Amino acid sequence: MIRRQHHSLYSLSISGVRWSFATTVSIMVVLLSFAAVGRADAQTFTVLYSFQSPSDGDEPLSGVIRDGEGNLYGTTYDGGASGYGIVFKIDKHDKETVLYSFAGGSDGANPEGGLVRDAAGNLYGTTDGGGNPECGFGNYCGTVYKVDKNGNETVLYRFGSLPDGHSADSSLILDEDGNLYGTTEEGGDNGCNPGYGCGTVFKIDKAGREIILHTFTGTRELDGAFPLAGLVADANGYLYGTTSLGGAPTCISEQGRGFLRKVQKPSNTGGCGTIFRIDKQGKETILHRFSNYVAGASPDEPLILDNAGNLYGTAGGGSDYNGIVFTLDKHDRERVLYNFSYDEGYPAAGLVRDAEGNLYGLTNEGGTSYEGTVFKLDKSGALTILHGFSGTSDGGFPRGTLVMDEHGNVYGTARDGGIHNCGEYGCGVVFKITP
Repeated sequence: MIRRQHHSLYSLSISGVRWSFATTVSIMVVLLSFAAVGRADAQTFTVLYSFQSPSDGDEPLSGVIRDGEGNLYGTTYDGGASGYGIVFKIDKHDKETVLYSFAGGSDGANPEGGLVRDAAGNLYGTTDGGGNPECGFGNYCGTVYKVDKNGNETVLYRFGSLPDGHSADSSLILDEDGNLYGTTEEGGDNGCNPGYGCGTVFKIDKAGREIILHTFTGTRELDGAFPLAGLVADANGYLYGTTSLGGAPTCISEQGRGFLRKVQKPSNTGGCGTIFRIDKQGKETILHRFSNYVAGASPDEPLILDNAGNLYGTAGGGSDYNGIVFTLDKHDRERVLYNFSYDEGYPAAGLVRDAEGNLYGLTNEGGTSYEGTVFKLDKSGALTILHGFSGTSDGGFPRGTLVMDEHGNVYGTARDGGIHNCGEYGCGVVFKITP
């Protein structure tokens, strides 16, 4: 099997706000330490479930969400009855149920984003492919779907051709009126990245009608391009997100040279990325344009928001070019909280924040086995590696934002590892860290 390199997505709940978010939180234990990095000695790491075979689910690229009874829900990008991914449930006894297997046609294919759940127990998500075969982008354009408690799927919306969005890789958020909000990586304005577009922010109402809230135009208007992550909302209904490119026309490296991405995109898609806000009427405000690679670049993970209005996230770049954790205060001033080293890995998911203000997240390709880590960043800026993945039974290459329960336990997924008779790399795991 050829393994794709995937972006990951995250989102987070905000205390006191009646929005739901597809989140995943993981924390792990490791008896190793890096230079200038702490160690965790009192945590318990448990694999709750190892995907057994491709038909059982393969490559969980998003995190899990948790209901009030302790059941976990998530998606896998591949696997299932037809090989196009699944929606799954893991109960309190660690038993997995495949709620729905995507067939790869009009019902959708390859869910890369996670789930959001309403009060009635219905699950909502997006697929990267499938949907409308007439949309003009080869592997269809993706869908927004609903899966009920009995595993019945309803396609709420099929993305179409330009100026509609396509390639919905991120998780959704759900407001108290039942409206869904999300992003598409491409689609929208044909003048930005001609033939494909630079992405959109969309709303799907309860009747399944789509409203394009914003179409990205790239550096042509100092706007963003290619929003890979989902959104977060505040108590007033404002939406916040990131774009991986766009913004300032050039992205300056530490030596003052223009930064060029390895994979070049067509016109109006330079820049280091942006942080944006969208109001209820769909008006966009760029809060921050990344313009210096050392101060961060190409944020492609979701943001989180604290009660004081500060945003937190991860991005590439940094002093060691291995990524950063950053904050943007309510006055739109950015501050780098941590620069990752090569051995610590590259941030591969969004963040989760506990009541004390500590941040938790994942890195890809770091740790003793270079299979990724789970880390904690405290308020003083000290990083502790909570678990280093081995790529074997404990999993490898963790993906998706973590989720935390009321007892401080955290839950997450790893893309690879687990049972190694499940494909060359293993089909992935769902894990738990107990403090």
